[in-house]
Amino acid sequence: MQAWLTGVGVSGVSAADIVLVVNEACTNCVEHAYRDGEPGLMRVGADLDGTRIDVDVADFGVWQPPTGEITTRGRGLPIMGAVADRMELEHSPTGTTVRFSFAARRD
Repeated sequence: MQAWLTGVGVSGVSAADIVLVVNEACTNCVEHAYRDGEPGLMRVGADLDGTRIDVDVADFGVWQPPTGEITTRGRGLPIMGAVADRMELEHSPTGTTVRFSFAARRD
């Protein structure tokens, strides 16, 4: 992700924010989507659309709803939502996709 962002002219804090959000989404895929099952696939896609960067992170596993319990964990979705300009979460029996948009700020 960092190499692609650098290639399209996004660096500094903007790139760091995008990498943070994508890393958190990918970590959620690894940790939650295939819990109690076989490891599975994850798909990451990114697109520069003029003034916006859109990123999708998808798995093909099982949705694990947040527990609602107060713990030292469970901060990923709130962090992603706070850092991204827009975040959408879609889950179904065939997997979960999280979509993000960021302003394409070129530092």
